[in-house]
Amino acid sequence: MRFKVALLVAIGAVAVMAPLTANADRQGKRHHHQHPRGHHPSSVRAVVREHIDAVEDCDAARLVDGYSRDAKLFFPDGVVVQGRQALTELYEGFVKSHEEGGLCGITATPVDSFTKGGTAFVKFRVEAPFLAEEYFSTDGYVIRGGKILSEVSTFDASKLKFK
Repeated sequence: MRFKVALLVAIGAVAVMAPLTANADRQGKRHHHQHPRGHHPSSVRAVVREHIDAVEDCDAARLVDGYSRDAKLFFPDGVVVQGRQALTELYEGFVKSHEEGGLCGITATPVDSFTKGGTAFVKFRVEAPFLAEEYFSTDGYVIRGGKILSEVSTFDASKLKFK
């Protein structure tokens, strides 16, 4: 059960990145000054784009590579994922097809987002051909050194409704 919750929570990781790209693009065009502590939107944008590409390719190795070596992910019900092995297990389960128990094939639509420096928060809508209805969640990310350092997700897998 704990792994399934963590696996389904990974949808939050996936879905949060799409709105960050759009927001980072807008910020990059509006602001040309140096951001605090060197967190320029272009570095956030690059991390976000690589994450989205890895999700669309259902590539677990690339997803894991998007996180820092000491990344720590916090999910509902006290589930914490930390370390390369745990991230690898999480994303190897995620990239499987729905028929194999994974979530490859989901799409996310940004509803609202906020970014500041290397931190971003996004509310999103998750949909997939295998879901009976859309699902809403909010995730927060801290990005440092071109990698996701930490993630907090409100994604609750027990609330997903499958067809």
